[in-house]
Amino acid sequence: MYFKPRIFISSTLDINQIRNITQNVLEETGAEVILYEQNLTPSIKEYTYRYDINEADFIIFIFDNRYGSLTNAGISGTHEEWDIAIG
Repeated sequence: MYFKPRIFISSTLDINQIRNITQNVLEETGAEVILYEQNLTPSIKEYTYRYDINEADFIIFIFDNRYGSLTNAGISGTHEEWDIAIG
């Protein structure tokens, strides 16, 4: 049976080019890539990304020198995703 891993990619949006390259490489190898802004509707279902992080087989975090915009929790979205992933 063929295994198609679900991979969640987390980063700040300003490094979109790196995210797109990573997404393309992973999809070419047969993975299902989950990106917060493409696969979710946060304005309708605010915490849907939590489900996708918990259901992902793998999570890739891409960091640079920027922290990102603060969320209602007072931390960046990438930081929130990190906390969910390791929690």
